[in-house]
Amino acid sequence: MRWHEQHEFWNRTFVDIVDVQHIELLAGERLSLSQLTHSVFIFGLKGSAETKLDDRIQRIERFCVLHGGSGNALQLTALDKGFVCYAVAYRALAPVEEAGLDMDPTRMQYAASTRRPLAVMRLFAAMHGCWQQAGPIRPLQLRGYFNAFIQELLQLGEQDSSDVQPDVIVETLHYLQGHFLESISLEQLSSQTGSSTRHLARLFKSRTGLSPIDYILRLRMDYAKQLLQATDATIEEIAHGIGYADSYSFSKRFKKHTGLPPNRYRGESAAYVDFPQARRRAIRHAPCRPKRIVALYLLGDVLSFDVTPVGVSDVYEGSGLRPRLNDAVSLGVWHEPDLLKIRDLQPDLIIAPSHRLFESLRGLAPVIYVDYEWSLAERMSRLSEWLGPSIDFGRRMDYFQEKLESSKNKLRQAGLLDKTVTIVEGGDNGVGVIASKSFGRGSQIVYEYLGMKAPAKLQQMIEQATQARGVHASFDQLEAYAGDFIFRSSYPGMPDLSAREEWNRLPSVREGRVLDISFGLSYFNDLFSLDRQLSYIVDRLLAFAR
Repeated sequence: MRWHEQHEFWNRTFVDIVDVQHIELLAGERLSLSQLTHSVFIFGLKGSAETKLDDRIQRIERFCVLHGGSGNALQLTALDKGFVCYAVAYRALAPVEEAGLDMDPTRMQYAASTRRPLAVMRLFAAMHGCWQQAGPIRPLQLRGYFNAFIQELLQLGEQDSSDVQPDVIVETLHYLQGHFLESISLEQLSSQTGSSTRHLARLFKSRTGLSPIDYILRLRMDYAKQLLQATDATIEEIAHGIGYADSYSFSKRFKKHTGLPPNRYRGESAAYVDFPQARRRAIRHAPCRPKRIVALYLLGDVLSFDVTPVGVSDVYEGSGLRPRLNDAVSLGVWHEPDLLKIRDLQPDLIIAPSHRLFESLRGLAPVIYVDYEWSLAERMSRLSEWLGPSIDFGRRMDYFQEKLESSKNKLRQAGLLDKTVTIVEGGDNGVGVIASKSFGRGSQIVYEYLGMKAPAKLQQMIEQATQARGVHASFDQLEAYAGDFIFRSSYPGMPDLSAREEWNRLPSVREGRVLDISFGLSYFNDLFSLDRQLSYIVDRLLAFAR
């Protein structure tokens, strides 16, 4: 089943829903339809069944999708625990030749497992509930739910049901992020995921560091932060909007969560958030989860939230971020983006990585300030208020810390951890020397995470630096800055220093301890990029020792 071939067809087609059924079969019970009069999607809810479409026999489990085309003979036989499913019959009105397909997708037979089964289950349940109610807008609502399901289906790529195993915790997180304002119990969550309450609670805590109830509380507090920052809603209105009976209970919980009472938080946040239109909107129109995001510099941070921006600043070769950003509009260098392009994208959120940029973007669209020089934890905390908690950031951070400690031990055993390191760039009339821990080019890994030192003069500058800093050193001055190892930022057209006498006199150059590091690889400071930089830097150092 080649899913990508169906995109054009479903983009062009008009769907008429002709029936929606909730079917329950006891163990051994059989449902036979000698010939389908319309195409049908079946979504398993509980148990399992043996299915026969014409002569093709296969097993369908909970959360599997089965498709049969009009004219097929369908037979469902419930296995030992019975089988419960939804069935949606539809008619598609679009000429197949318009989509350039050799075969009509509505007549194909296939089975697949969805990546987000709870989301798909909600869509089938919504279609069933809508089908039970009469009204003039019912066809429109049904088509909306059906099209949302098709979007989920088309994201499968070319994996079949044996390839895709739903992640219970990821599905639970997706569900909570869409329903955190509702009354939700652990029993409800365990029922929907097919897990026991004890198992789900233990697994959820191990993956997120929070219990499901604490996670819901965090989502509600993050939403309250948004409302305080982006609207003029009163504390009482916000309290009621997120499920609190009164402002006193809400304020007490909010202060415990953030360390500040709501009014003070609102005042202190004014310097970091600008929502010119939302300020005048009612609480129900406040931004919750933005969909059209423009990200400048903090590309990997944003991708950690399973969000793909519509517009991004330059992505450099070697960074590893490009494959996930191919569809995003390029806006130029992050500190001087194309403002007209940003305006044309009509973003519902811009993420500005410096205060100067934040000020220049105010009024153009909703914008929040997340400084690229903040620690990784600070940046992720600020972004989570608007993008929702990152599903696996904590787990990836734990892995990074373990890898970091292992890397330190390897360098220590090789006698390298106490060696001095200098990072340089350029070389036309001297070189730029990195003089802080937050400049990029590998400085975070070398000086902050690995804790390696620079030569004394440079190390003093690094320790005193309060922001990203580099210094220009002439070739006559370079000896005072040169460490046991030199990492040199490399890029196409970089100056050739091999004929410079002052450069060749440096011990690290004479002894071959100059190591190139790609500009693209070392430019960004998100967790994904830092992990790749750590591997590269440690491997290059250890290779020299060997």
